[in-house]
Parts: sequence; structure tokens; C-alpha cells
Amino acid sequence: MDVRLLAHIGLEDQILFRPMTLMPRCQTIGESYCVGIIIGYDGNLFQVRVLYLMTSECLKRFSLPPISTAAYPLASASNMMEVVLQDTVVSVERSNVVDIAFVLPLFEVESGLFHMSGSYNSYFIRYSLCSDTIAPYRTEHFFVTRAVEPVSLRLFHMLNLLAQHLKKCLYHQGEAELSSRTFQFHFSTEAFSYIYHKLSAVNVALSKDRQQAFTMYYDSLTIEARPKYITKTYLRIVTKVGLKSLQRMLGVGIGLGITKKKPSKKCPLVYCTENGFLTSIELGDHTPAELVAKPLKKWPGNLVDFIYTEESRQLSCTIRYSKIKISSRDVVISRLHTAEVHDPVVGGAYVNANFHYNGELMTVISISNGIARCAYLHDLSDSDNEVMVDDVQHVDLPVGHVDNLVASFGT
Repeated sequence: MDVRLLAHIGLEDQILFRPMTLMPRCQTIGESYCVGIIIGYDGNLFQVRVLYLMTSECLKRFSLPPISTAAYPLASASNMMEVVLQDTVVSVERSNVVDIAFVLPLFEVESGLFHMSGSYNSYFIRYSLCSDTIAPYRTEHFFVTRAVEPVSLRLFHMLNLLAQHLKKCLYHQGEAELSSRTFQFHFSTEAFSYIYHKLSAVNVALSKDRQQAFTMYYDSLTIEARPKYITKTYLRIVTKVGLKSLQRMLGVGIGLGITKKKPSKKCPLVYCTENGFLTSIELGDHTPAELVAKPLKKWPGNLVDFIYTEESRQLSCTIRYSKIKISSRDVVISRLHTAEVHDPVVGGAYVNANFHYNGELMTVISISNGIARCAYLHDLSDSDNEVMVDDVQHVDLPVGHVDNLVASFGT
């Protein structure tokens, strides 16, 4: 972990750490790490309350229900690990802290505000265990207002916001085979330091001072133009390994999306379907030779470009990605194994089917002899209940044409 951030770890921070003594297998993450919450410290020695992994034995012992996929789709689909808060307290030296951890109550994971599902150091919690008594864990932690926030919470908000922006860019109507999106927002220096420390070893990374003019406003009502130097840090993700590292930190869904319209009240769920299109950041195994020679060269291929300006605390990100035809489920599953791919939408005109025609929303009111009689939806919704459907303005269209319009509606 970045030593500058490590120096500021303190009370209430959630951490991954190497235990100073051998601990039970149910307390370790992977082979050797544990997750816990700092409840006290003296210099470089922390008192940490340990969180156990939820096991099948624990579920049976206390007759607890497993996670329901239908009720908790985000936690179950992203393979997040469940932990249980226990009353075990251990001593941990600051040097044994491996990373920050994010332990979210289950209701916060499913709140719609959490965008880092599948990141390697994110966990969810449902229960706390004290003196052999288990109770539901209902304490809000990440999405509440605090006057002072611990380091782990400050990092979480920045990383979660970045994950939201990165995902949003990939979910839209694709215009071309190769597209790009750029966004910019305020980003804390400590959060960028965390990202840079995690990603710089496997990506193109460098800092550069640039001269820029700025205006001084004096109390003597004098204005002066003066030069100054600003530091820009560049982090370019151009390889599969680099993208995997980004996904490991921000969530497995980073770098993928679908070219669908946004959900609405009428259509609250939008699925990935065969014969649709996938937006994906497609990268190679190695850094292109051109970027090795000139790291800041403008690159026309797929990439994720971060530029951080330290003086203004602004993070700019440009994403270039490809649009891929979903010819089979394997096209999606090979890139994201948790993805759900539905059967292709089957088109066809039928009574009450909606579609767009000449920029207007229409509906089918009857079909006869190869002709679909259609009406403008706003005429029907504005009509009095006693007005007959045949009394509103209608348009007769060939059924075959309406078949295609209905099939493309909403896709």
C-alpha cells in the first residue's frame, strides 16, 4: 500500500492485513490476509476487530438463509464475499496493513449507490456475532453524512464515483464501430495516489510539468498576467493486464456495456440480448511500440486515458472502445462470466404493440388483410374514455413494415 496513505490510517478504517499470529482459516481472505475494522491504536500498533468469512457451517449453526439471487442481484451476481462481524480483537502493526477494505451492509450494496461490485477488496455484511448471539447488522456506514471521514471512506467515495462514470460511458446508443467518451470531475489527490500506486506498474505512467498563464487580481485594482507551472500526471491503460488491474480495483463490469436505450417506467429492465451490440474496451497483450517510444503520443485505438492535474484536483478521463455484434452468448460470457444474455428480441406486429414512426410513438389497434391500423399513442391517452378508438386519427401500414418497426422498438 502507498506509504503516504498508510501513514494516515486510523480509527474506523476498514483494512486488509497480515495477522501477526496464525489465525483460523475462516478468518483469512485468500491464503494469508484478514479483514477488520480499526477500533483503537497506540502509535503504529492498531487494535482491530476481525470480520470472519461467512461459511456454510455458520449458516447452518444459526439457521440463517443464504443470499437470494432474486432479492439481492448485485451482491450475488458479482461474487462478493460475505463477512460476519465478531468480537475477536487482535493487534496489528501498521506495516502489516496490506490495503484498504470496503465492508458494506447488504442494503447499501443493493441501494443503487454502489458501483464497485466485484472489486477485490469489497465485501458485504448481514450479521454481527457477539457472545455466541447473532443479530442483523443494520448500521449505515458508507452513504451517511459525516463531519469527519476516515481514509477508507474518503477513498471509497472517490473510487465509487469514478466507477459510476466509467460504467455510464459504456451504456449508450453506439454511433460507430469505434467511439470515445470524455468526462472530467473533481478528484482528491489521495484517491489518485491510490490509483496510481495500484496501476502505474502495469500501464503507461508519467508526470510532466507544463507552463500555463494565469491572472493575478491585486487589491490595488491592478490585474497582471503571470506564468506558472502545473503538474499533470498521465496514466494510460492500453493492455489487457492493465484493464484487469482496473477492474480488480473498481469492479468487474468496468470496460463493458450495451448499446441500449435507458430504462424507463414503462420498461424498467433492459437486457443484454443476442443480435444486439456490446461496447467493449478491446486491448492487446502488450503496450504498442509507438507508445513505448512516445508515451504521450495520440493513440487511435482502444484505451483508458487518465490525466490528473494536481493544482486544480481535476481528473480527466477519455475512453475509446469498440462496438461488437453479439452473435452468440460466448461473445459476452468470454468477457464477463457473470453476464446474463437473453434470447434475441422476436419482432412482429400485434394489437397494442408500440413502435416509433416518423418520430412519433404509435400503437397497433387492429390487423386485417395484411394491413395494420395504427394510432398515435398521445391521441389515445388524451381521449375521453367514451371516445371510440376508431374515432381517433389512424394510419394504415403494411404488416411487414410494422413487423420491423416493432422489432426495432426499444432495442
